[in-house]
Amino acid sequence: MPGLVFSQYATIYQALLEYPGEGLHAVTTHPGNDLAASISPDGQWIVFASDRSGNFDLWIKSVTGGLLRQLTTHRADDLDPHWAADGKKIVFVSRRRDAEGDLWILPLQLGSTPPRPKGKPYPVTTYLGYDGEPCFSPDGSSIAFTSDRSGQRNIWILKLRGHKIYPLTHAGGFSPSWSPDGKWIAFSSVRKGQKAGNIYIVPARIESSIPKNADLAIPVTKNSWIEGFPLWSRQGDALYFSRYCTDTDGDGKVTLRDNPILFKRNIQNLLQISEFRLLYQISSWDSLRSAQTEWQLTAGDFFDFMPCAEFDQKLYFISRRTGNFDIWRIPSLGSVPVFYSQPEDRYPGTSDQYQSNGARQLQYVHKQFPLDFITTFLDEGDTTFQTIWQQNREAFLRRRLLALRKVWEFFPDDTTSVLSALVEAIHTLKELKQKSAAEAICKRVILEYSNRCRLARLEQISLTTNNIAA
Repeated sequence: MPGLVFSQYATIYQALLEYPGEGLHAVTTHPGNDLAASISPDGQWIVFASDRSGNFDLWIKSVTGGLLRQLTTHRADDLDPHWAADGKKIVFVSRRRDAEGDLWILPLQLGSTPPRPKGKPYPVTTYLGYDGEPCFSPDGSSIAFTSDRSGQRNIWILKLRGHKIYPLTHAGGFSPSWSPDGKWIAFSSVRKGQKAGNIYIVPARIESSIPKNADLAIPVTKNSWIEGFPLWSRQGDALYFSRYCTDTDGDGKVTLRDNPILFKRNIQNLLQISEFRLLYQISSWDSLRSAQTEWQLTAGDFFDFMPCAEFDQKLYFISRRTGNFDIWRIPSLGSVPVFYSQPEDRYPGTSDQYQSNGARQLQYVHKQFPLDFITTFLDEGDTTFQTIWQQNREAFLRRRLLALRKVWEFFPDDTTSVLSALVEAIHTLKELKQKSAAEAICKRVILEYSNRCRLARLEQISLTTNNIAA
């Protein structure tokens, strides 16, 4: 028994003090700020903007560590690099001729390790105003970027051959991301009547039959949260993005000062609408949007935002986990592992039944985030442990909530496990003092599962949820 208690005690200390998430890795660790990364087409190199030399310049290094090379050395800031699909050039924003930024291209010599500049960078826009956040089209023929040349920030397209520039959006837009098949551009926008930004997609090609100022944007999200920095998955069926949805600084409201959370949303149903004529036959996108699947990837215990690239089932993003901005990566399913049953995972005492996937996921939650055991241990009056708990309490609870979400996100048909996870999530939200979120889950439990479990079980859940939300 003492050995068991010691083992659990050690597990708690590790969870509270050391556990940041599975597969989490810092790609850069310099005391300066590293931002806006882009991965080379072969996945070997990462280019990013860093102020480690005094102002922001472009740097390149291997994704596995090791050699690092400075690509630009101008005294003005160079920002927002994005790699072309052929690997031979990088588009970026430079303030060397315009304080608000122009688009420049840097050719690369690929035979060296790391790649080095091939000649000098050259400008491709010279507008005296804001041009920023560029990204190449998959075929390298065009660049999508954000510009205020129409009076407000919108998404614009630059066709490199012939140097034709035209607007893609007219009602506001920023942070464009081109789909892998070249058909769509995702972006963020704060539309008229909205208090916060949401994620949209728009056809990348404008047909001549479409009215000049038509708003073709299709909402991917529609809520009161602040959302931005969309990034397409490599398969082109989902979007990664940042969402500010939780008051993490305790000021009673959600603002850009709170910790953003990384999400991934499957949008295959929206992408089935591929012909422009269908845009005029659908009056509401709510039914399509509600059918989308969404996964939370980080817990909100740190400032994680700006998903930059996905490669080899890993997501690269920017985080302030060590006090400054660095580039990090996590598995594409998030910092909490998703468990699937193995043949040896039988229910205790049986020979013909196996643990469900949801049960295995719950088992991980109880092992890594044993809230009941912590509560019991706190009652013992150990002042050292109580101090450690107070210092790490909120981060621990947010990670626990993220781990519980995996049960209903990935195993929604496992009713027993989902119900258990939802009830435990209510407990966790109560500890986080998020009463409205706890009440929302209470309502979900009663409404969605009243016909899917026995009456006695439903009454037990109702009593539990009502007591917690009270």
